[in-house]
Amino acid sequence: MWNDGIFWGSGVEPHTGRMTTATSPLFRIYVVEDSPMIRDRLIERLAMLPAIRVSGFSATVRQAIAELDSAAPDAVILDLTLADGTGLMVLEYLRRHLPSVVVIVMTNHAQQHIQDICLRAGAAYFIDKTAGLATLLDIVGVLSSRIAQ
Repeated sequence: MWNDGIFWGSGVEPHTGRMTTATSPLFRIYVVEDSPMIRDRLIERLAMLPAIRVSGFSATVRQAIAELDSAAPDAVILDLTLADGTGLMVLEYLRRHLPSVVVIVMTNHAQQHIQDICLRAGAAYFIDKTAGLATLLDIVGVLSSRIAQ
């Protein structure tokens, strides 16, 4: 059931097998990451968080742009280095077409000037991939708790 853009589910959450109730809001996250190993680990860790649903994932700019509207995410975790372009292309698309989506850039390119570019382009968060999984999970937990309130 959809209510004000929030999915309120009953049954089993995809990717996790956890039971949900009709009063459980699900915070939808879309993952854009070209490394299958990192993407799978990230999805696995997100699935451990309460009230989180991975609404989709992609490895390319093209696939992300094709799927984001129908995935209807509340947040996107976005790598900057993708096979067919940069995450900045996805970020630009999101700001134009889905401006309420929270964008969390998670990259190995954590230099200050790249962080500045991403934040100016509309990312809400910028995380160093080599040290930031715990930080990312904390941010997602806080964001998802806002929906529950």
